[in-house]
Amino acid sequence: MKKTIALLLSIVMCIGIIPMTFAAEMNFEDVKPAAWYYNDVKIAVESGLVNGKSETSYAPEDNLTYAEAIKLAACMNQLYLEGTVTLKAGNPWYRPYVDYCEDNHIISKNYNYNDNATRAGYMGIFANALPAEGLKAINNVPNDAIPDVPSSRSYAAAVYKLYRAGILTGVDEAHNCDPLANIKRSEVAAILTRMMNEDKRILFSMGEEPEPTKEPEPTKEPEPTKEPEPTKEPEPTKEPSGGNTPTELTSKQFLMYAEDVLTITGKGTILTGKVVSGSIKLGDALQIVHSDGTVTKATAAGIEMYRKNLDSAEKGDNIGLLLNAEITKDMAARGDAVIGADADFTIANRLKGTLKLLSSEEGGRKTPIAQEDKAQFYYTSDVTGRFADLNGEAVAPGETRENVSVIFPKSAGVWYVGQELTVRDSGRTLGTFIVTEVIAGVAFEKEETTPLSIVTQPEDVTARVGKTVSFTVVAAGGKAPYSYQWEVSNGETWNKLSNTDENTVTDADTDTVKLLSTKSVIRLRCVITDADGNSVISNEAILRYIVRNIHGRL
Repeated sequence: MKKTIALLLSIVMCIGIIPMTFAAEMNFEDVKPAAWYYNDVKIAVESGLVNGKSETSYAPEDNLTYAEAIKLAACMNQLYLEGTVTLKAGNPWYRPYVDYCEDNHIISKNYNYNDNATRAGYMGIFANALPAEGLKAINNVPNDAIPDVPSSRSYAAAVYKLYRAGILTGVDEAHNCDPLANIKRSEVAAILTRMMNEDKRILFSMGEEPEPTKEPEPTKEPEPTKEPEPTKEPEPTKEPSGGNTPTELTSKQFLMYAEDVLTITGKGTILTGKVVSGSIKLGDALQIVHSDGTVTKATAAGIEMYRKNLDSAEKGDNIGLLLNAEITKDMAARGDAVIGADADFTIANRLKGTLKLLSSEEGGRKTPIAQEDKAQFYYTSDVTGRFADLNGEAVAPGETRENVSVIFPKSAGVWYVGQELTVRDSGRTLGTFIVTEVIAGVAFEKEETTPLSIVTQPEDVTARVGKTVSFTVVAAGGKAPYSYQWEVSNGETWNKLSNTDENTVTDADTDTVKLLSTKSVIRLRCVITDADGNSVISNEAILRYIVRNIHGRL
C-alpha cells in the first residue's frame, strides 16, 4: 500500500466534506472515550481527514450522502493508483467524481446522489474503491456468517469483502451489518482510517472459513485430482461449443466469468470479472456461453484495469472487457462464461464431483442430503442443482462423499475439473462441491412449477414517530424473476409506492421496503408478479405510530 501518511494528508484536498483543519487535540463533547469509534475519529481528525461541525461537536450521528460516498471513493482510488488527487468539483459538484467512478467500474448504476446512503449502498461503493491488493482478506468470515446478510443478497459480496479485509466489524457483538440503515459520520471516520491504513484494520473471526473442511484436500492435491487427466483427449476433440473434452484448465485456455455487465456511454458493453485461466489480447475472438447453453461470438475491443487501457491480461487480473459494438447489454448476463474461440471447454449441465458437507457445528445443516434433493451451487453466479446420484445413502453433515452426480435442470455452463462450487440452501452454506468430471452435452429437464405464492407476509409494526422501519415479503413458485410493487393506502384507495435503491432492497425471492413512521397510520401491501405475468397480493400490514408526551411517557 502507498505511504499511509501521504495518503491521509493528500486525500483531504479532495474530500471537501468539511474545511481542512489539523487538530492538535480533540475536544468534541459528543465523542466520549468509551465510544467504540473514539480512536477512529481521533485518528481521522488529527490526520486531517475529517473535522467537527464545530470546535466542540463532531456530530457522529449525522448521515453521509451517496454523493459524498462516491466522492470519497473516487479520491481514494485515484490517490492509491496515481499517488495524487487531481479531481475537482463540477456542476453539479459531484459529477466529476461520479464520472470517474463509472469509468473505473467503482459504481455501475445511478443513485439519488443527495439522499442519505444506506450501509449496503455505501459498502457497495467502497468495496470497489481500492484494487484487490488494497483489500486483502485478513479475517475468517464464512459465507452466511453475518446474521443479517445472507450470502444470497445482491450486496453480500461487498459486505463480506469489507468484513474480511478488517474494514468493518458490524454494529453489535453478533457482527450484524444493519444493511438498510444509513451510514453515520462515526462509521465514516472508522472506515476511512481503516481503508487507508492497514495497521488500523481489525482482526477478528466469525468462525472457521471452509479451510477445516478442505483439510483432506491437500492430501490428494494435484496428482489425485488430476488423475482423470489421462482420459481427457483434448487435442482430438477440440469443440469450443460443447464437445466431449473433459475440461481441464491449461495455461493457454482463456476463461472468465462475468461478474457484472455494464453499458458505458461512448464505450459500449463491458463485462467485468477475474481471469480464471489463460490470457487475452486486444482483438481476440471470444465466445460468451449463456445459461441456456447457447453461444454468442464476440471480440475483445478493449481491456481495462483500474482506468488503464491494456493490450493484454492474464490469469488473476480483474478486468473490464470491452466487447465489439454489436454486443449489447442484453446479450450477456452475470455468470456467463467468456472463453477463447479455440478453447476446448465443454458446455454442460451435468457434473460429477466430491461433496464435502459442513457439520452443524460448523454452520451446516443438521439433516443429511438425500438423493434428488436440490440446492444452490455458487461460483460467480448461482444455479439450482439436483443431486441425481449420491453414490450411496444420504450424505450426513460433516461427511465427504466422492463420485456424486449433480444435474442443473435449467442451466448449462462452462465447468472444469478442480472447480470448487459452494453449496447453499435457504441462505445457508452447506459445504462445497469439487468437480472431478464434466459430462458433455446439455439435457435440460422440464420441472413442474408450483403456483406463485407468498411464503413470508409483511407484519404489522408499531414505532415512534421519526423512526425508519422495514417490511419484507418472500415469494415462491411461479416463474422467476419476480417483480415487486409496494402500495400504500389512505383508507380508500391503494397508491403505488416509488421503488428506489434507497428505500427498497430486492434480491431474487425477497423484497424489503423501508418506511418512516409519521403521525398517521399507514397501511401497505405488496403486489408480486412473476415472469409469466401471474400476480399475487400480500396481506395488508399496518404501521402504527407512538409519541411521547412532555413527561417522557408513552
